[in-house]
Amino acid sequence: MTPENQLNFRLRHPDYQKFLDINEKESQRVKHSYPCYSDQKYGSAPLQTVDIFPASVSNAPVLVFIHGGYWRALDKKSYSFIAEPFLENNITVCVLNYRLIPSVNMGTLLNDI
Repeated sequence: MTPENQLNFRLRHPDYQKFLDINEKESQRVKHSYPCYSDQKYGSAPLQTVDIFPASVSNAPVLVFIHGGYWRALDKKSYSFIAEPFLENNITVCVLNYRLIPSVNMGTLLNDI
């Protein structure tokens, strides 16, 4: 297996779109089922946003979820489903977007995160 195959989800899994569609559907369900402050800006670039799913208790722990995509693809909107089990256990969840390579370099991307 070449490094490109190891790092390219789409080459390894020809039916990848099926899984992305499931993520998207479940994420929409979770966003409609729980309170969510969508697209809160933390910088001036369009992708510098976060969706915040607040826990129902004060002083709750916070989980920050950084979506996959090998730093160059995908979007937080497909990962809201991650929040559900944590919210059910009184944990606030922040699902983060960030600028992607090659629009920015890795240092800039890491600063976003």
